[in-house]
Amino acid sequence: MIKAVLWDLDGTLIDSEAIHYRAIIEANNKIGLILEENFVLESGLEGESVFDTLCARAQYPHRNNYATWYQYTIDYATSRINEAQLIEQNIAWVQKLAKYDIVQAIVSNSDLQFVNKALEIMALEEHIQCICSRDKVSKGKPDPALYNYALRVLNIDSTDAITIEDSNSGISAAKRANILTLAYNNSNYLADYQLDDNERGRERLFRYLFPNPS
Repeated sequence: MIKAVLWDLDGTLIDSEAIHYRAIIEANNKIGLILEENFVLESGLEGESVFDTLCARAQYPHRNNYATWYQYTIDYATSRINEAQLIEQNIAWVQKLAKYDIVQAIVSNSDLQFVNKALEIMALEEHIQCICSRDKVSKGKPDPALYNYALRVLNIDSTDAITIEDSNSGISAAKRANILTLAYNNSNYLADYQLDDNERGRERLFRYLFPNPS
């Protein structure tokens, strides 16, 4: 029986990837980290991994600028998220699950400041019992540390939880923590279930996973 739903944030509840990408470009410019136009990054990676990848690609030697770079990305993204980025179908699941005897948590590679702002915009604060943001652990996704941290905070076993993720790094992190995983708009073979935006399929899957309202 599922006792907790662990939600990813970026790309799952809020379509913020484009904002984060633009934040990275602006932060790069701020510290003089020059890359080719339209560079590609894997989605779902945490800040330090992104910065290391960019430094290696640009042969940028000033790794001590990470704190400045990271804070600028947070400030930029936090000031620009709004209701237009909400992924309404998944937010509807959060609201629906609030009627069930199931704990809900955010498990995100984003900083707590960004997560709190997103929750405010989504108006989901009363439905989320726990926030597990990147700053809570030493390593972000795809390392399982964030999910293991969430299980400890919620005091539940991995077999009692399910996570909903859109990125390969998030799916990998959840599976490494031995958590049942639902992939949103991602055909990653590691996931236990697949979820897209087809309403009929979504409803069938919801009834299968959460059959008994409290």
